[in-house]
Parts: sequence; C-alpha cells; structure tokens
Amino acid sequence: MSVYGRLAIVVLVLAIVIVAGCGGDAAPPGPPPPAPVDTGTITGRVIKADNTTEALGGSLVSLSTGQSTVADAQGDFTIQDVAVGTGAVELTVDTVSDPAYGTQTVSGVGISKGQTTAITVAVLPLALALPYNINVTPSQATVDINGEIQFAAPVNSASGRLSVQPTWYLTNDIGVIDVNGRFTALKQGTGTVVATSGNISAEGNILVTPARAPEITSVLVSPLALNASGGYVTVTAAVNDGNGLEVVRAEMVDPNNNEQTYSLQLVSGTTKDGTYRSQDNQTTHDILIDPNLIRQSQEDATQPLTYSIRVYARDKSGQTAVSEFFDVVVAGIDAPGPPPDDLI
Repeated sequence: MSVYGRLAIVVLVLAIVIVAGCGGDAAPPGPPPPAPVDTGTITGRVIKADNTTEALGGSLVSLSTGQSTVADAQGDFTIQDVAVGTGAVELTVDTVSDPAYGTQTVSGVGISKGQTTAITVAVLPLALALPYNINVTPSQATVDINGEIQFAAPVNSASGRLSVQPTWYLTNDIGVIDVNGRFTALKQGTGTVVATSGNISAEGNILVTPARAPEITSVLVSPLALNASGGYVTVTAAVNDGNGLEVVRAEMVDPNNNEQTYSLQLVSGTTKDGTYRSQDNQTTHDILIDPNLIRQSQEDATQPLTYSIRVYARDKSGQTAVSEFFDVVVAGIDAPGPPPDDLI
C-alpha cells in the first residue's frame, strides 16, 4: 500500500473518533431491572360446607395480594404468581353464583416459593345458624415423614352441633390436609393446622419427625383362656407408621419354647395407620392352639399349658417393633379321683 493509502486510512479513523466524540452527552443508564419476586401457586376447590360432595362453581376467589379468579363449574380454581411475602395470604370466597351461600374468609394460608398450596374452601349456607364454637382434636400431634393423622373439628352453634365440615388448611408447607381433615406429612418441622367455619377458627399443632419405627398402639388377644382341648385364638392389633407397613404378624411361643408365626391381615385403615387381624377370606380365627402336640402322657394332661403371643411389625424402611407378650392358658384335664371304697 502506498504512503497516501495508509494516510487516508488514518484520517478516516480519526474522523470516526471525532464524530463519535461530538455526539453530545451520552444517555443516562436506565433503572436497574426489578429484583425477582419469590412466588407460589394456590389451587383449590369451593364446596358446600353442609354437603362436601357438591361444588360451588362460579365463585369469586380473591387474595389479599389483589389477585382474583373465578372458580370453574366444578368449583376448581388456580391463582399463580402469588408473592410469597411474609409466607401467608388471606383468601376470600364469595359464592356470587349461588344466593343460598355466603362468603368465607381464610386467614394465614401458607405460601412457599415454587410450591403449590392446595385448599378446599367449605362455605356455609346463609340459612344455617351461625357457628359459635369449634375445637381441633388432637390439639398436639407428632407424626413421622409420610405419616398420616386424622384431625376432627366439630362445629357448634348456640343451639347445638352443626352438620357441616369446616375449611381445613395449613399455615406452612410441612404437608397437606384434605377436605375431611386428614393430614399427610411431607416435610420435617413444626406446623399448624387450622379449621375455620364462618368467622371462628381453631388450631392444632403438628411436629413432623424423621422416619421412626412402627408404633403398635394396641393389641387384643382373645380368648386368653381355653379348655383342655385347646381351640382358636384371634389377634387384633392397631399399628401405624409413616413409611407404610410391610409386615405385621403374630408370633406364638409354645410351652416347649418353639415359635410359630401367623400373618395378620389389614382389615381397616391403611398400611400407614390401620387395624390388622388374624383372619383371611375363609377363616375368622386362624391361630389354632392344639395342646395334644405338647402333652406326652396322662400326667402331662393334668397340667395347664401357657402359650405366649406377641405382635411384630416391620415398615418399608426396615425398622421394626414388637409388642409385649400376652399369655393364653390352656386348662389341664382333671386328674382321676381316688378309687371307690369298695375297691380298696
């Protein structure tokens, strides 16, 4: 390149720099972008407090954050992007589509970042007497992760019990509670369950602990006494565990210290909180005690025999629990009397 060509390039660069510098004051920087807001979602259903199988579709659902929506024909609603703020909001339902029902306000509904809070709002009919008293039982409860517990909250008016279901909800995200007050633990910590009806509310406190061993809350062995020929015994046990029970059985130790096991069947409740019994579809008493397997002589037959029965439970995490032993006594055969006098 010639000297004149290189000179032309230098002049062009200088001209660009000068023009850029003469463009006046630079525009001031804009405001910083707003800080991200932590939000959660509220979803739920609006139902009749006196008939929880019937929804109140078309109800207006409003939050203290200013957001609102209208429940669909099934009473379902969802409000997204609810600011977490202090961790709780107030929710008000107005049953504008059904003049027979009024409004229900629920204070302190827990909101967590990135989580969905579910709530079923039970609205009282306007013709019903106003609630006067409500109590949550149990008022204190401890349950392990994934465990369940049933709460109750009878609603009373000044003249007596009302046949209604309150609105159940939690003030934080330790678990979920359904329309009937059954709580399922999802997160370790402490929390509060609230039941509200009309303008009255009551609370219960919950402690969610790490997974624990099964809890055998009661055992019934019946009968505890059998005649000399033996017979059938029924074992019933109430057992709960957050992880769910995998095995529940009866263990019987005979007078010779031999052990036999019998599976107990779930007859009510769930594997997390249920009642088990020694029965199946064909037999109601499947634990047979046969003393003739023990007695070896006529002298043995006159002695009572003791069989010890306990309940064993194992959950899905492998943790176990056993109950105390319950003794079943088999009577001895009456010893022969002395010979008649005429034979002496």
